[in-house]
Amino acid sequence: MSEVKNSESVYVPALFPKAGRLPTDPQMVSDNYDLKMDETEQYRQRLNARAGCIPACFATLRTAVPIRSDRIRSKG
Repeated sequence: MSEVKNSESVYVPALFPKAGRLPTDPQMVSDNYDLKMDETEQYRQRLNARAGCIPACFATLRTAVPIRSDRIRSKG
């Protein structure tokens, strides 16, 4: 059997609580998500301010291409 040559401390995770770590209330999850999004936006604004950038405005444009059914060939 091999011999242990490293006697440094070993870190282990904390015991998992019986009640679990995730919130069971949907409102708590929603509030936490909103908080994280606010923190992310504030961080981005601070970075832009430091760099002297004006945040760009992005918009999504969705387009649909109509296809005429008389142009579609059936297989076979």
